Amino acid sequence: MKKILKKVKKKMKQEIEFAQKAGFEGMLISLDDPESYIYLESIYDHDTLEDIVIENGWDEHCALLDFVEDSQKFLYVQEVAA
Repeated sequence: MKKILKKVKKKMKQEIEFAQKAGFEGMLISLDDPESYIYLESIYDHDTLEDIVIENGWDEHCALLDFVEDSQKFLYVQEVAA
């Protein structure tokens, strides 16, 4: 997964730089489709991030780039069937 994220970050360098300069706190990126990403005005809790991923119809593997704490995390979403 780290190799995938490294490739995604390299490919999306301009978008990441734009988000940081524009004052966004982070980005949520689909690792299955790196062209799908969302700028985050705030770093939300895990449940809210899961909701964002599900609402956008993304697969379960995403990356969260946190510009505030200068970190990156893998986000695994598991939708619970009702």
